[in-house]
Amino acid sequence: MIAVVTYIQRAIDLAMNPLDRLGPAWGIIVSSVVVTALGLVIYKYTSNQDGIKQAKEKIKGHFFEVWLYIDDLSLIARAQGGIFKQGGRYLAYALVPLLVMLAPVMLILINLEFRYDYRPFRPGDEFLVKVELKGSAVAQLNNLKLTLPDGVALAAGPVRISFRDRRQRELDRMEADWRLRVEKEGTLPLRFKLGESLAAEQPLYAEANGRPRLDPVRSADFATALWYPPLMALPASSPVQEIRVDYPQADVSFFGWETWWVWPFLLVMLVAAFLLRGLIGVEF
Repeated sequence: MIAVVTYIQRAIDLAMNPLDRLGPAWGIIVSSVVVTALGLVIYKYTSNQDGIKQAKEKIKGHFFEVWLYIDDLSLIARAQGGIFKQGGRYLAYALVPLLVMLAPVMLILINLEFRYDYRPFRPGDEFLVKVELKGSAVAQLNNLKLTLPDGVALAAGPVRISFRDRRQRELDRMEADWRLRVEKEGTLPLRFKLGESLAAEQPLYAEANGRPRLDPVRSADFATALWYPPLMALPASSPVQEIRVDYPQADVSFFGWETWWVWPFLLVMLVAAFLLRGLIGVEF
């Protein structure tokens, strides 16, 4: 299942590659318009369009009643009850399409999160790398070693940490942490070994320019991999359960506006929804 998520994210990466050369602003604009159009099409064909339209018209009618019979408390109360009733019906009609569009939209948004919310390392950056072993390999934690490439220096570590289950008082998981420092740009592979055997390899991305999609977390757990899609899945035979790389977070430049990528994404989505609404012919 992790491989499926990885292939889906690779397909999104392939579509985003031409936009990456133009800068993050264009990637945000195009992806926001695509997500909006996809959401509107799904909404149109999975929702009760007639029911939504009727519910909206009845809500407007009840609001008109409140204004028209402003001096009659009983009629106002009845109109307000109608507003709540039709509002609930409207939400019920919208629930199904929202559930249908959740999976495809979330896969795209997760990709954008690790494309625009983090940046590659730069020379001089220090960061943490955390490696957790699978239950079958926790006894070998002291044998876990890190081989550094040219361009990465050891700043501190390793620090080995054990987590115990409070109820069973047994080792639940074990982790080794290193603090590293980047000294040059490039794709810098970290190699983790248990004894003489290669347990896992993790590439670091150090670039002064560019915003590739990064993978701060690589995990053998499907739920974690779903929220942190790796560029390359951990081999099933690897004794490593999870690798975490502390990439720096960064804002994007949206035509001179330095901000969290979500704000311009939502702004473009709002504009695109109203522009595409009539073209697609959807009622919402």
